[in-house]
Amino acid sequence: MGRLRRRQGGVEAATSLLAIGLLLGAAAWFLFSASKLEAADGMAALCLLGAALAGAAAWRWGYPLYAAAGAAALLVALARLPAGRALWIALPLAAAPALLRLSESPRLPPAHRAAAMAILLAALAGLYLAVHAGSWDERIVERLGGREAPAPAPHTGLPWWSAAAATALVPVLVLAVGVRRRRLPLLLAGTAAAVASLATLIRYLHLGPAWLVLTLGGALWVAVVLGLWRYLESGTGEERQRQGFTAAPLLTDRGRQAALEAGLAVLTLHPAARAEEGGHHFEGGGGRSGGAGATGEF
Repeated sequence: MGRLRRRQGGVEAATSLLAIGLLLGAAAWFLFSASKLEAADGMAALCLLGAALAGAAAWRWGYPLYAAAGAAALLVALARLPAGRALWIALPLAAAPALLRLSESPRLPPAHRAAAMAILLAALAGLYLAVHAGSWDERIVERLGGREAPAPAPHTGLPWWSAAAATALVPVLVLAVGVRRRRLPLLLAGTAAAVASLATLIRYLHLGPAWLVLTLGGALWVAVVLGLWRYLESGTGEERQRQGFTAAPLLTDRGRQAALEAGLAVLTLHPAARAEEGGHHFEGGGGRSGGAGATGEF
């Protein structure tokens, strides 16, 4: 990759994926066939093993996908516990500051920093799912843990209104941290959560047709983005920055940028129009004829 340097050429990814798949397959056969465990207990044990294997693979090879999968598997295993939903809330809140620092630490290689960010995003997704009003109604965390979900709670009382407030508050907090720390993954995660919260708000408050409210919300967001871009573009200096923020692309890959410029140049190439070749052209207006000294015009 890059300047003909061998890094993650596919051999490591294929080998690690095959190894994890075979180990999990063997563990599933042992748990469900040989040990005759119940489906819920066996799935919890399998998720714990998957979290350990994915975490080890993320540390060894530095794949963020393994880190996120390991964090998600751990959350599913914890959902089996009676206090699963509380753990889904408490653990991400406790681990988020440390994971954010690890994702920015210069002591770690870039792959491990990306893995820490992947774990943070998976933990935030679990936190949002645990506090979401719709998840509270449908008991999604309990269903993921294989436990019997009680009847949906009425839309009254402190727990449900706390879930409704958290549904609106979590996207705002994620976006605020993303803006303050200047982290694009957090901005994207906060935006996705905000869209989900808006759809939830439409469902519970009956604000109107969902397509109309989402369209108006999207148009408003586009207007905000365009206004912010114009505000940053009018900044001072070569970077056109305001308080450290700029709309100019930073830390771009020069190789990819050169490839993009070359591709655009190729797309804009076209053959030039042919120039007319010189030579005699017919012109009207008469001519001369004759011979042996006789001439005439016609």
